[in-house]
Amino acid sequence: MEKYGELKSYRMERFDGSSDFSLWQMNMKDYLVVLDLDDALKGPAMKQQKKKDSDEMESSEDVNDAWRKMDKKCLSEIRLNLARKVQGHAAVVPPKLAAD
Repeated sequence: MEKYGELKSYRMERFDGSSDFSLWQMNMKDYLVVLDLDDALKGPAMKQQKKKDSDEMESSEDVNDAWRKMDKKCLSEIRLNLARKVQGHAAVVPPKLAAD
């Protein structure tokens, strides 16, 4: 987890609804790239591509497990970078999206 070590000095400003969302969103995407979690933002199409690209040694179940773990980490990073007053708006994520 070397990437996390690289971010020790970096601090995302939490989005509280009063600042420019598009600027925060751009910074959040960059932050997720550094954490190597950005594929989760690309959705199910990227998941299918990862399955195709995985070698025969890696089972489809392993790819699904890795994807679920990455997706949960990505969602957590986003939620943790929201101020409490806006977290409630992001708290309801369709289970299908969060699990797939």
